[in-house]
Amino acid sequence: MLENMDFTTNPTRLADIIALDPTGGHGWGTADLATIFKHQLTSPLLLDLSEFDPSSSAKARGVAIKAEPPIETFQDLLTHPHPPTELLDLVKRFAKALMNRLDTVLPRELAVTLYYLAIAASLDKNDHRLTSLSDTELKQGLAWSADQPWLDAILKDTLKQAHEKV
Repeated sequence: MLENMDFTTNPTRLADIIALDPTGGHGWGTADLATIFKHQLTSPLLLDLSEFDPSSSAKARGVAIKAEPPIETFQDLLTHPHPPTELLDLVKRFAKALMNRLDTVLPRELAVTLYYLAIAASLDKNDHRLTSLSDTELKQGLAWSADQPWLDAILKDTLKQAHEKV
């Protein structure tokens, strides 16, 4: 199924996604979105990534285990002092795939925020840019994500720090 998906960045599509109405058309409130996102962040990283890209599973597992401290969840990766770029890139591609799917259980604005968090963590902590988005597009997405009321302060700070580096 993934082989038929388009993983290229379409700036217009990203802008449309960011322009979501406050409920994203799904009816979830702020508290619901916070709970859903927290669940995603505490989910086993390697489980989701191995389902998304089975060919990268063994390498991702090795990188996650060798990291100091080891990385087990999305939260571990996004708050890691030196998050492995390979894992951040996989999370970025995973989130982008979720943004483009209609049958995902993760509300679209959460997938968009996860996408920008992976880019932000790489930029803020590794000084590595994981995207070909223009500076304007990247700043817009980082600012939009940091403005979400359901996102915790630590992750908002990562987004804001990356925004300053663009």
